[in-house]
Amino acid sequence: MHTETPNLYIIGFMGTGKTTIGFRVARKLCMQFLDIDSAIEKQEGLSIRELFKLAGEEHFRRIESVFFENNIPAHGTVVSCGGGLPIPEKILAQLKSTGIVVSLFASPETIKTRTDRTDRRPVLDNKQMGDIESLVSEREELYRQANVCISSHDRPIPDVVNHVVRLYKRMMTTTCAHIKSS
Repeated sequence: MHTETPNLYIIGFMGTGKTTIGFRVARKLCMQFLDIDSAIEKQEGLSIRELFKLAGEEHFRRIESVFFENNIPAHGTVVSCGGGLPIPEKILAQLKSTGIVVSLFASPETIKTRTDRTDRRPVLDNKQMGDIESLVSEREELYRQANVCISSHDRPIPDVVNHVVRLYKRMMTTTCAHIKSS
């Protein structure tokens, strides 16, 4: 009997490595890769920064939610979720019912260092360390509801990738049975 490969959703605060790790995990597992932020930018013809600036965060979150509901493959895909995607409880529940959810964590200092290198992070525009610590703290409980939580702080990317791959393979049998019976 053939069981379809469940999706692997990677969640976490911006700057934790979701896209970098997700892409490499997908290659190792021979799965498709989808970065929701990049796909939304392509769909809307605007960068995330421009969407935030023109319409605000609330409007962007609606676009993100609709994109998720209408465009995520049913199986066989590693999905790098936007940092705020799982904030609505129904979205996190959907993620968990259709795949394995891995949450990446990093210290606020690491997040600041990583996000300072790009201008794609409008939520962190002009934020000081205390603001970042506050935002990370606000979302931490939500991110901890993932099937697996992994620190990407001060760890080489290949180590994190291998860790995610091992855990995904280990969890597949129980998760496949759970998803199939849902």
